[in-house]
Amino acid sequence: MQLVTIKEAAKAHKIHMRTVKRVIERAQLIAEAGDLYDAEQLSAAISAYSDQAKVAGVATKGSGDAVSSATNTLAQAKAEHVAAQTRRLELYNLEKAGQLVDREHVKQMMVGIAAGVRTALRAVPSRVASKMLGLQDAGEAQRILADAIDDALGAFVSDERAEQEAMI
Repeated sequence: MQLVTIKEAAKAHKIHMRTVKRVIERAQLIAEAGDLYDAEQLSAAISAYSDQAKVAGVATKGSGDAVSSATNTLAQAKAEHVAAQTRRLELYNLEKAGQLVDREHVKQMMVGIAAGVRTALRAVPSRVASKMLGLQDAGEAQRILADAIDDALGAFVSDERAEQEAMI
């Protein structure tokens, strides 16, 4: 990963340093080290936040006005591409800031939780069978089962909380 300063990015893209600072703010880029930014991300953000129609007009006519329909179509396609790049960059920044989670990670975590609950509940009969032998009172049997289920799930929830706290 190549890191650049705001001044270096401005020089490379032939724009003013204030423009680069505005792009950094709009794209919510995070400096990697001090005032250094990832060159690829910063370049994508600069492209994303520039006025594509004006850039195309300057390239073809020497001004931002009177751009042909072919140039407008090209500019529109480029603008859509840049918008997609911008969205990917925004998602990357959200993920880096810890505000976005990976779907597959959540899915794996939920499968693990479901498997743990299933295992805990399936173990209840073997844990309470000896306690329930010879019981005549349905209320007592119900209390024993309820306590065993609460213990199984309570231990599981405590383990899950400890894992979640460790991840934070």
